[in-house]
Amino acid sequence: MKCTKCGEEIVLAERCPYCGAEVPEREQKQARERAEAKGQFRGAVGSKRAEAGRTGHTSPSGAGPLAYIGALVRLLSDPEVSVFKKLAIGAAAAYVLSPMDLIPDLVLGLGWLDDAAVVAFVWRYVSDQLRRYLR
Repeated sequence: MKCTKCGEEIVLAERCPYCGAEVPEREQKQARERAEAKGQFRGAVGSKRAEAGRTGHTSPSGAGPLAYIGALVRLLSDPEVSVFKKLAIGAAAAYVLSPMDLIPDLVLGLGWLDDAAVVAFVWRYVSDQLRRYLR
């Protein structure tokens, strides 16, 4: 079934993982019935995979680092993506590559923590939108 707000394909979701729109209960029920009729839904409630699907923390199968790099390039080249997200990605890359850090990289192991924190912050900021560009 498709989200009524953003048009992305969603399956068995209470909330669209792309735009956050709530899916009406009757549409959820119809999608579940169609999936059960096709044998796609086995009632995996409580499993880690089902739990991850509800929270939106899933990784597309086969999506390795190269897939994410390609998705990042597509995200950066899309004119509809916010300029702030593009600037955040560029600033994080510049900070990681720059020799000027809050904690110098020469300090044993600690120097990379500030770089990792910046990358984690930016990743969290753009990860929902980045999933749209994974193929």
